[in-house]
Amino acid sequence: MKLPIDPAGVVFTCAGAPEAVMDWDDRTKPETDEAGRPVYRVSLLAIAEGPGEVIPVKVAGEPQGLVTNTQAKVTGLSIEPWTSRRSGRSGVTYWAKTIEPVAAARPERAAS
Repeated sequence: MKLPIDPAGVVFTCAGAPEAVMDWDDRTKPETDEAGRPVYRVSLLAIAEGPGEVIPVKVAGEPQGLVTNTQAKVTGLSIEPWTSRRSGRSGVTYWAKTIEPVAAARPERAAS
């Protein structure tokens, strides 16, 4: 079950280029979502109040235009708790519906 997160008030900055995620059981194949789209991981620096934290966020489909130090817009952010049957370890995976670069503000033209 994915639990939604409200990212209002959080500034996201790319901490690295998107990376394809490999299937956990077969490391020769890419991980895919239910629709068959490849899954990518984007490391994002999330800053709200106080120090920021880099979080790995998965997204289906290859994000475009994301490079290190690019401010990002994240929509449909959620967390998915998991437990490994093999090791008993547990944690959460961050997911997003989309991760896009924030468009740079265009300078206003001076009146002629």
